[in-house]
Amino acid sequence: MIRRILFLVLVATCMLRVSLGADSELDTAAANDGQDVIYLGRECPIFLRLHVQVDGKSYLSVWQEHFDNYFDELDKDNDGILSAEEAGSLPKASADKHANTSIVDKAQSLLKSVGSKSTANASSDKEMTKADVAGYLDEIGQGAFAMTSSRKTPVFAGMGTSQGGPDSIDLFSRLDDDQNGTLSREELRTSGATLHKLDLDDDEMISVEELQPNPYASFLPSQNQQVSSAKVPFFRLNFRDGSQQAVKRLGSQLLKQYDRLDSKTRKKDGRLTRNELNLTETGFRRFDANADAYLNEDELTTLLLEPVPTLEVLVRIGSRNESESPLTVLSDNSTGEVSIRQVSDGRPTVVLDGEQIEFATDRTQSGPAALIAIVRGRFAAADTDSNGYLDQAEVGRSPSLKDVCSRADRDGDRKIFQNELLAHLDERHEASHSRTVLNVLGPNRNLFEILDTNGDRRLSQRELAGAVDRFAAWDRNGDKQLAPSEVPRQYRLSFSRAMPEIGMLSALAAAQDIYSPAQPVEPVGVGPRWFQKMDRNRDGDVSKREFLFEGRLFEQFDTNKNGLIEPSEAALRFEENRG
Repeated sequence: MIRRILFLVLVATCMLRVSLGADSELDTAAANDGQDVIYLGRECPIFLRLHVQVDGKSYLSVWQEHFDNYFDELDKDNDGILSAEEAGSLPKASADKHANTSIVDKAQSLLKSVGSKSTANASSDKEMTKADVAGYLDEIGQGAFAMTSSRKTPVFAGMGTSQGGPDSIDLFSRLDDDQNGTLSREELRTSGATLHKLDLDDDEMISVEELQPNPYASFLPSQNQQVSSAKVPFFRLNFRDGSQQAVKRLGSQLLKQYDRLDSKTRKKDGRLTRNELNLTETGFRRFDANADAYLNEDELTTLLLEPVPTLEVLVRIGSRNESESPLTVLSDNSTGEVSIRQVSDGRPTVVLDGEQIEFATDRTQSGPAALIAIVRGRFAAADTDSNGYLDQAEVGRSPSLKDVCSRADRDGDRKIFQNELLAHLDERHEASHSRTVLNVLGPNRNLFEILDTNGDRRLSQRELAGAVDRFAAWDRNGDKQLAPSEVPRQYRLSFSRAMPEIGMLSALAAAQDIYSPAQPVEPVGVGPRWFQKMDRNRDGDVSKREFLFEGRLFEQFDTNKNGLIEPSEAALRFEENRG
């Protein structure tokens, strides 16, 4: 039954993609860049369809280009199939559960047989096709798209702590001027003025350090380290042939969580209604094959294989045109208690009875520059005899270089030259950078972290203004006061390109990225040159204090009258004046 459904879904998807064509950018996104994710909320599930573009291209095509080269390197005899020996360099799978266990088991069996006599007589179960390798990499999180999760903003061990991190900031109390235990819309509206006295460096930004009672708290020895990963109620719907058990498990979870007791029998009936699934009438009818107003287990399987999105979003990471937003809502099919809102910076937010899902694209990352700087320093320190290379003894005395050096010695002379090391790092960075990562951060109810939408440990004027936009959605009892209990449980879905994981070196680079001067929100080059120079605090906007022309011109540029000039406003007025 499931195999038949999988086949029909595949045929329908192919027909749909052919019919879409490429008449517009959104058509192209819908055809090529879709990734379905389900969120199991407390009241109902939410289906998200994410269309991801990297540097203006499909995230799939970016990864495919790298994968083609990677496979060709492994396939030494160019027969289009990897033998056990050729597959020996494939990454190992973790002990985590995988949706498609058959492909993982096949790869693991193949890797275990490397070097054994049984590989002499190759059979189909002792070799991997190109599709097998692509499926295996996707299953172990090394494919075109991967999901990770964490509870807190990433913090390097020993430097950021529960004593000094953003999660320790009681911003709610700081903004509660009348100390009545709640926040009014006016208190949120004037939050910038309330916090201005704490802006010690006068950059019109409020940082974690400026809000700390102890200015050295961020550098106290850590007692409670960051939880690097967390179980979150988000699941990729990337099922393929061989994933039948994973589909069944998720369908059973939907029934267990949302099948409510019948008011008369006080029993669950093993079916879900349209309201329990939060689907539109049209969307529900697509899957209700017997038209009984319920979805049974088989019908739920069809839904999970070809879901109807509650929200469809186009995500742009990397370079983009000035007129393009990093996050664009393509369709909104929310019903019932679920609503889709857009805050002041345009990012979509899903709101559901005390829960909130926000979308973000990662701020500028330090990329290979931080790694290269660290490696150069570590190499110089390890090269104790200053002969320009590391011998095995020197490598052994440098734990941070040991792992990477073992793979960088391409010529096998047991001597590691700096150029070899940097070339190896460049290859690993290029491979990682071809992958797109969705990191689910949360759940979180700390007001500072919720408002710090770009994760740079500072609150800009725009981010503070975002609290006003959220007020109506958060004030669930409608008393025009925001109580601490009404601050929602938030998950932030942050999209970025993957970075190489090289043990201690990666941790050191992450620390440098977090604790270096804050990065600009907008990519370098957005907005006219004069705009970029005036944006002194690099928050992506020009305030009245930063604007160096006549005051009356500021009002002309600030077309939406929010007290800030945005890159799009600057570019528009610049073109009008030039014309």
